[in-house]
Amino acid sequence: MGMSNEDKLKKKSAYSLLVQLSQKIEADIEENGTNYDALYMVMLSWEEEAKRQKEIVNRLRISAKNNKENFEKLKKHNRKVNEEIKKNESVYLESEKEKQNLRMEYEKSKKRIKELEKISKEELEYYRRDLDLDDQLNKKKKYLEEKEHVIDQKINHSALVYNRKINRLNMEIIDLKNTIKELKEIRPFIYQKKRKKKELTSEMKENKREELRGKRGGSQLTDKQIERLLLIYKDRKRIPVAQAISKLAISRRTYYRVINLDYTYEETRNRIRKIANKLDIVLPEKKKVIEKI
Repeated sequence: MGMSNEDKLKKKSAYSLLVQLSQKIEADIEENGTNYDALYMVMLSWEEEAKRQKEIVNRLRISAKNNKENFEKLKKHNRKVNEEIKKNESVYLESEKEKQNLRMEYEKSKKRIKELEKISKEELEYYRRDLDLDDQLNKKKKYLEEKEHVIDQKINHSALVYNRKINRLNMEIIDLKNTIKELKEIRPFIYQKKRKKKELTSEMKENKREELRGKRGGSQLTDKQIERLLLIYKDRKRIPVAQAISKLAISRRTYYRVINLDYTYEETRNRIRKIANKLDIVLPEKKKVIEKI
């Protein structure tokens, strides 16, 4: 620790007094001779002052040593502070650089915003028209998809209908084969004049009729002919009956007999009902269809 101001004042005061006292004694000795008592007192005072000065010097040395240690600590601390300052300085420089970049980006953004604000209303309207076209295209696409779905359903339905028709044609083919077989059986009676064999007698014809009556229930119509007459009845609203029957070698009377189940034999009526059920045709059971002349 350094000497305090108070100690410095005390030292100066004591030293000045000793100097003054020594000068006075010296002058007194020159004038009056040696004064040993006074000289002894001065010597003691100087000795005490020397001791005191020695103590002061020792304190100063200790203070200098402490100051040196504190100075080293301060140097070390100052070095760390300088290193920290340099480190923070690099961070600061990076931060400033980043700020500068951000300012530049900000200025670019401001410039871009101003450029966008300069876009004309016509361009915006053109953009809106593009959006409307996209919306219309999406609606058209949805409409076409729905239309395609409806067409697919119609195609599937048509395929189902045609499959039914094909099945019906297959049934007709089977019936036609049966009809051909029956025609072969009755051919001798149809082409009697062309046969080389002996002409059938009335009794033989009657026996043959009875044989066929057992198979057909008393009607000479084939299943195919009955089916055609029933289909004419089914389509009577679309095609007039007279027009449809004119294409067949069958009379209108036979047509109305079939529709009205106007046959004596139950076998004939059952045969007609069976064919009608196969064709999904409902015959008039109670009120008969009247023949139009």
